Amino acid sequence: MDREHIYRCSGRPQLRVDVRTGVLFIRGWDGDEVRITEDTGARIWQKGDRIMVESSGSCAARIYLPRASDVFIDGDRLDIDMGGIRGKAMLDVGGGFARIEAWEGNLDIDSVGGSVHLSQCSGQAKIDTFAGDVEIVSCRGGFSIDTCSGAVRVESSAGSVEADTGAGSVTLNIFQGLVHIDTARGNAELRGVASRNVFVDCGGGNIIADLPGGNPGSWQLSTASGEIVVQAPDDISARFKFQGPKQDLADLCLEDYWQEGELVTGSLNRGEGLVQVESGAGIITARKVPRAVLLWEELSPNDAQSREQEEETLKILSMLEKGAITIAEAEQLLDALRGEVNEDER
Repeated sequence: MDREHIYRCSGRPQLRVDVRTGVLFIRGWDGDEVRITEDTGARIWQKGDRIMVESSGSCAARIYLPRASDVFIDGDRLDIDMGGIRGKAMLDVGGGFARIEAWEGNLDIDSVGGSVHLSQCSGQAKIDTFAGDVEIVSCRGGFSIDTCSGAVRVESSAGSVEADTGAGSVTLNIFQGLVHIDTARGNAELRGVASRNVFVDCGGGNIIADLPGGNPGSWQLSTASGEIVVQAPDDISARFKFQGPKQDLADLCLEDYWQEGELVTGSLNRGEGLVQVESGAGIITARKVPRAVLLWEELSPNDAQSREQEEETLKILSMLEKGAITIAEAEQLLDALRGEVNEDER
């Protein structure tokens, strides 16, 4: 039988969960009390502004917190679904998954094998997982990700990304901000990345990169044994430096072309930015394409509509980050945006 627990805090609530396994559903709400509903007999009590949940076995609970709250969770295998909160969260789990949406503030997630999914979040996120995959969608902030074999995907987001993987791949699709990627054997793919500071080092992995138009700033792409494919829009303004034993650069149409051994340099347009590409053993392929082709390559009409939705999502998240709208207002706008897309697809 479900049991409901209600607690009031004089200050900022802190939820502290220490359970072995289970399912946790945690949401921020506009009320001023903490409400917990559970049916597994967990020990729950209050100490000042701290609400404690403990269980040596399995725990299933639905928890509603005032939006300005902090959350601390420690467990073995937990499925965690939480969001709508402005605060700090620290998760230390062995496995399961963590799904977090509409979160404002800092996130610190340490997981052995669990996957992590963030959506519509803003703030700083540090994610450390051994084998779990990490997905970040429609978020703004600084993201530091460290995984051994898990894959990393960041989509329709902005801020900064630092991803360090062993064998896991790293994919960025529509991202604005600083990028630092370091993999031992994983591949890296960058599509729609608007950044003036990109560093990618793949030990044995392959790299696919679409460069931005105009002055790209500094892009460094290197791999010890993998292949590299670079596409440059025709309006790019950059100097290029290629280093490697196998190169296919004819379609790039470099100006001021110069070659000495395995080193090739040249420029396009005004040569404002610097693009450095290096592979120790793999082939380097670079080509120049019309900007329109690069932006819409391999997209269907529905994908074009998706791009428009992503742009609107980033605008909403930017308003949220600046404090122009509340979380509730942002959620309403995002729900309306999703509804418009679904209606158009019918």
